[in-house]
Amino acid sequence: MSGVLTPGGPGYLFGPAVPAGYEGFDDVFRAAYPQFSDLSAVAPATVAYWLTIAVARLDPFRWRDLLGEGLVLFVAHKVALGLVSAKNGGVGGGVVSSKSVGGVSIAYNTEMGTEENGGAFNITIYGREFLRLARLVGIGGIQF
Repeated sequence: MSGVLTPGGPGYLFGPAVPAGYEGFDDVFRAAYPQFSDLSAVAPATVAYWLTIAVARLDPFRWRDLLGEGLVLFVAHKVALGLVSAKNGGVGGGVVSSKSVGGVSIAYNTEMGTEENGGAFNITIYGREFLRLARLVGIGGIQF
């Protein structure tokens, strides 16, 4: 595979090229989710990396007019997971069901806002929205 180990080449782990036809995606992504607009926290190469994965996973013939929304949600989910992981020193997070501080504790029904069999997609709101959308466009069987 040509260019795989070439910095900036297609598939290069630390600086992937943006897939052809998606050159403006970073601007669209950051406009849709301004919480990811800090370039020092979310580098364009990170967005490009997850976009490359999303483009490979989401079939445009299946997603049709919802492809753009699916790509943005998938990338937002992966970027959000990365930010949580970086904040926690690489330790994964999950849905917190209860917390205690001093003599006060609180518990939440974590099943209410999650998607059944959603796995890691349930960790972020973007993942849950992506999964709902994927299930709608994937009626009849889909793998992602």
